[in-house]
Amino acid sequence: MPEDEGFLMKQLFFLILSLFCITSFLFPQTHSDSLYIDQKIKYSEVRLIYGETELNCLVFPPADSSVSTGLILIHEEWGLTDWTKSVSSEIANQGYLVIVPDLLSGYGSESDTMNYLVNEDVIRTELLSTKPKQIMPALDECYKYLKVHPLCNGKIAVIGFSWGGTQAFLYLTENNSLSAGFIFYGRSPEEKKELARIQSPVYGIYGEYDTQLNSSLGETLRKMNKLGKVYKPFIIDGGGHGFMRSGERPGATEDNIKARTAGWNKLIELLSEI
Repeated sequence: MPEDEGFLMKQLFFLILSLFCITSFLFPQTHSDSLYIDQKIKYSEVRLIYGETELNCLVFPPADSSVSTGLILIHEEWGLTDWTKSVSSEIANQGYLVIVPDLLSGYGSESDTMNYLVNEDVIRTELLSTKPKQIMPALDECYKYLKVHPLCNGKIAVIGFSWGGTQAFLYLTENNSLSAGFIFYGRSPEEKKELARIQSPVYGIYGEYDTQLNSSLGETLRKMNKLGKVYKPFIIDGGGHGFMRSGERPGATEDNIKARTAGWNKLIELLSEI
């Protein structure tokens, strides 16, 4: 290689290296609460409009693009996090059509979790103060969207985690056309008249060490049995509250890691029975 050409190549190399360092400084990677986020996750952003309300949603198609069961997935009280996207993608990769509403969007909130990052405590405070009369119509719009989607086979279930599990259980009292409900460590409605409206089988998945929540399961089971409803709670060994997410985090305890795997396997088993 001629001397001048070699000199130019060295200059080009150092220029590229400098640009890389500057870019890394100006645009640092953001922190994720999930152990891994697959950068190849494929989803589309959908905006559902009803009345004067706009609801932002993510839609994850089944991996094989086959006609399949539709799932409404309700996020935790931390909002539409990277972990929510990750678990939604995992479920879609099992052959399901998944819609995930951003339940902070559309209610005059300045904290739209789909579009930009906000303080988690702000998200949690706003979601915990959101009324069912705002949440239930949003879930209805997701149901309607899936019902006419070309990749939906007509069966639609709801899945929720923590606060989202509580909303999923409540939604089962409002929509008697759902095929099933999957409640991850969420609370059941207390009123017997609400439980009486449920027409779908309900599957609860709870961590062994989530003692405060688990203490109410016996009463829920008694009420549901008396009403002739299908309610099957499953206690996952070693799991604490939120074990599906905490079992993925760096430094997760062995118990939560095992519980996360067991909870995932139970969900896939139950979904296959719809």
